Amino acid sequence: MCSLAIALTAATTGLQMAGQYQQSRAQAAAYEAQSQAAQAQADAAYQNAKIQNKQSEQIAEKYAYEQRKLDNQRKLVLGQQTAAAGASGIAGGVGSSLDLYNATMDAWQQDTNNLLYNQRNTIYGSMVKEVNLRNYGNAYSAMASNYNSMASAAKQQGNLAMFGTLLGAASQFAGMKTGGGSTANKTWVGNVPRSVHEATGTGSGIYVRNPYGG
Repeated sequence: MCSLAIALTAATTGLQMAGQYQQSRAQAAAYEAQSQAAQAQADAAYQNAKIQNKQSEQIAEKYAYEQRKLDNQRKLVLGQQTAAAGASGIAGGVGSSLDLYNATMDAWQQDTNNLLYNQRNTIYGSMVKEVNLRNYGNAYSAMASNYNSMASAAKQQGNLAMFGTLLGAASQFAGMKTGGGSTANKTWVGNVPRSVHEATGTGSGIYVRNPYGG
């Protein structure tokens, strides 16, 4: 009977530990999946930040190109005005010729200022988007790290639970062994053959046959 109890306890302990293992690993797997999803979001945010940074460079190049076009247009207009004034016999740099030159330069400067203003605003907006994307990436990376920590904690808790179950089973086994079948220092009184009595216990003992048993 003692062997049967030990076997049943061992089986129950094994099933309980298996359940604790599966539960802890399932919880850890769920956290790991969430970690992977968060890391994927972080990688996407970092990649978009790089793309946004490249777009900022392209914006700067675009406005530099627009400024060169504006400068070339100014040169062309001034050249046409100088040629027209010369053909009309008007001396350059004086009178109406100077007024026309100044008007052209004022218009060019105004266009340049507008272009520079738009460039700065556009680049600033692009930089804000890049910073936000990097912040999103950092937040998702932190989230992924937290989920990884939670997965490790779930595994550790599962291991501790299994260890506790194993210790509890070991205590039960020890109790069965010390309190159950040992016949050491016991007095046996009865009419049952000694060989049969010893078969149900463990170890040797002191057996005194009942004198009234026949």
